[in-house]
Amino acid sequence: MSSHTIQTLSAPLPYACPECGSGSTVQVIYGLPDVDLFDAADAGFVIFGGHIFEAEGPTRECRGCHAEWREVDGYPV
Repeated sequence: MSSHTIQTLSAPLPYACPECGSGSTVQVIYGLPDVDLFDAADAGFVIFGGHIFEAEGPTRECRGCHAEWREVDGYPV
C-alpha cells in the first residue's frame, strides 16, 4: 500500500479569471507586434490590445468566458 499526499490549492491559480475562475487566460499585448508575437497570437498564447497602450486597459483575457481585466503584480485591479 502506497502513501500519497494530496495537496489542495488554498489560493487561486496564477492569472485565474475573476469571473469564472478558469486558469486558461492569456496576456493582452499592446503596441506593434513582431513576427514572434503574431506566431504567439496565432497559437492562442496572447491577444492584441491595439497599437496604443492604455494605462487602464486590460492586461489579461479569459479564453473561456472572454472576460478582460487589469492585473498589477499578479492581482486583479
